Amino acid sequence: MIRSLRTKAGLSQEDLVEFCVEHFAGENCPPEQMRAYMQQKLPKLKYWSSGEADKNI
Repeated sequence: MIRSLRTKAGLSQEDLVEFCVEHFAGENCPPEQMRAYMQQKLPKLKYWSSGEADKNI
């Protein structure tokens, strides 16, 4: 799901973080915690670290 959103909508990393916070934060993981987690994890994913994201902009 996230991959299709990322490529179809051309979401930036920050846009994707906000999407995830909006949809995945909840009682067990408050928005602040989800945002921090996603900001830490996304840059390490192959798509973002390989420069592939720059090709889709």
